[in-house]
Amino acid sequence: MCSAPNRYCDTTAGLCVQCLGDTNCGGTETCNMTTHTCTQCTMDAQCGGRTPYCSTAGTCVACVGSANCPMNSICSAMNTCVATCTSDTQCAGAGGAGTPYCKGGDAGAGTCVQCLSTANCAGAGGGVALQCNPATNTCVECLMSSQCPVRFPTCDTTTHTCM
Repeated sequence: MCSAPNRYCDTTAGLCVQCLGDTNCGGTETCNMTTHTCTQCTMDAQCGGRTPYCSTAGTCVACVGSANCPMNSICSAMNTCVATCTSDTQCAGAGGAGTPYCKGGDAGAGTCVQCLSTANCAGAGGGVALQCNPATNTCVECLMSSQCPVRFPTCDTTTHTCM
């Protein structure tokens, strides 16, 4: 007997799986017949607009490699194109208003990021003290629960928000 999220029985493998076909997935998802999981896509043709490529995780993304990005940019670990730089001055316009700092530019082609340290996040949260997440170089509410206010004492380390 199978139960959510693996509701269907793959009798060939003798396993409970998410799907056996597209009809077992939501209207916008398809069944990856190799993994028997519901995904946004299994090939690029199922994606489009600002997210034209299908990642190995089965989600539509902006890029899967730097070849998918415009000149002077690279594909980040988060499957988005980010401008390359050698100094902060190149990020103000090229990286966009939200990515004014150059990470790794001293050693060659760096990337434009939101922050390099927590000091770069000052004033970005509209009254909420923000932290620089060193893994993504983005300003977040928290990295650990001790950074959260008493009213919302727990840090969700997946979304980096105080709850």
